[in-house]
Amino acid sequence: MTQQYQRGMEELRKIDPIYADESINELARACPDAASYFVEFTMAEVLARKVLDSKTKALVVLASLVGFGRCEGFFRTHVLGALHAGCTREEIFEVAILNGVITGSPNMLLAVKHISEAFASVAPTGDQDGMPSVAKDKKTQ
Repeated sequence: MTQQYQRGMEELRKIDPIYADESINELARACPDAASYFVEFTMAEVLARKVLDSKTKALVVLASLVGFGRCEGFFRTHVLGALHAGCTREEIFEVAILNGVITGSPNMLLAVKHISEAFASVAPTGDQDGMPSVAKDKKTQ
């Protein structure tokens, strides 16, 4: 495992500390090169940049998912990542609403649905700080 790969995995674990390793291992079993490229370039080179803070990056990623309108499988991971970065539920839903003005109501409606499902799957209960209790439990173990 290269130093670049390790740095990329550290970045990915910041977004999804619960499922990052499992997700990349699954990708690596299917296509090792895709896993390496994703971790070493996307995570270690692009998302590790310090120009934007983690919270801003999380909101930009969510806005991109809303705009694409076909990334429902990624909402859970990135909603969790946004919560870990300090975003509130209101900020996350606001991204969907604002993006709907640009990309259209269907994308906004789908995004609200997927974000709601993500909240339900990762944070059935949450503390007042907005951090899902499931993430806190894993984080403190």
